[in-house]
Amino acid sequence: ERAIDIKNECKTDGMKLVFNRFDKMRSVVWMAATHATAMLDAFGSLAQIAVQPGFSRPQIMDCPPSAKPGVAIAQGRHPCLSSTYSAGDFIPNDL
Repeated sequence: ERAIDIKNECKTDGMKLVFNRFDKMRSVVWMAATHATAMLDAFGSLAQIAVQPGFSRPQIMDCPPSAKPGVAIAQGRHPCLSSTYSAGDFIPNDL
């Protein structure tokens, strides 16, 4: 029983060290992780829409390390417009 207690204490101490180190780097590491997750989520949603009729697949371009990555949309329209907009011609937008 004492061995199990020692093992649990070591595990708890190890986790405290990991979380303490993460907390010290939180602003850099956490923000990078959340930004990457948000971008993947957005790109995944765009990919699901891109396979539908009337939409086009994205072109993925190289981005030099010194440049800020981004998204350019030409002649875009929101996917919800197909099911909700019925008031005539729609003017596509660039983003």
